[in-house]
This record gives sequence, C-alpha cells and structure tokens, in this order.
Amino acid sequence: MPAKDQYRVYAAECLRLAGEAKHPEDRLILLAMAQLWFGLADQAENSRADLVYVTPPRTLESSAAVVQQQQQSLTPAEPKKIR
Repeated sequence: MPAKDQYRVYAAECLRLAGEAKHPEDRLILLAMAQLWFGLADQAENSRADLVYVTPPRTLESSAAVVQQQQQSLTPAEPKKIR
C-alpha cells in the first residue's frame, strides 16, 4: 500500500477513535492526530518519493541532559518534617 493511502487509513482510525472518546481532551488530541495524518498523506501524494523519518543522532549535550534528568528523578526527596 502506498504511504499516502496508509496515512489516510491512520487518519480514519484517529477519526473513528475520536468519535468513541469519552473525554473531550482525548477527542481533541485524536482529531489533531487525524489532521496531521491527512497532511502527511497530502505531502506524500504531492511528493515523488515516500516520506521516511529517520531519528536524528543524539548529540553529546542532549545525551547528558537525559542522563541528568534520569539522575534527578532517582534522587530521593528529603523527608518532610512533621511539627
């Protein structure tokens, strides 16, 4: 199946799920996702090549930031003093 058609399938699934969503926030997210999938389908249709997403390599700075965040989340909080 061409990418543009697959993207439209994903968009339709997002619309279906949005129709079944119980929470307005979930519905809005799914509608936004559908809109993005339709946009990708349009881009793929107007492009001569399939869209391919490649995860960019991490830089040393971004890797260090991730490690720092993980270390902070593992550091136990100071116990609260009860008066």
